Amino acid sequence: MPSISLYTKLQTLPSGLKKEVKKLIKSIFDRRSKEYQRSEKSISRKRRFGSLKGKIHMADDFDATSEEFHPYC
Repeated sequence: MPSISLYTKLQTLPSGLKKEVKKLIKSIFDRRSKEYQRSEKSISRKRRFGSLKGKIHMADDFDATSEEFHPYC
C-alpha cells in the first residue's frame, strides 16, 4: 500500500519537482551501487582462504600447562 501512496504523491508534483525527485532517486541508487561494489571488493580481498598456510606454527606442547601454574594444579 505505501508504494501506491508514494506513486500518487509523485503524480501530483509539478514537473520541475518530479525532475528533482528523479535526480535524488538516481543519486541514491548510484551511491548504493558504489557502496555495494566497494563492500564486495573488500570481502574478496579479506577472505582468501589458505593465504596464511605455512606462516603460522603452533608449538607441540601448546596444550601443556605452563610451569608457572603447576602450584595451582
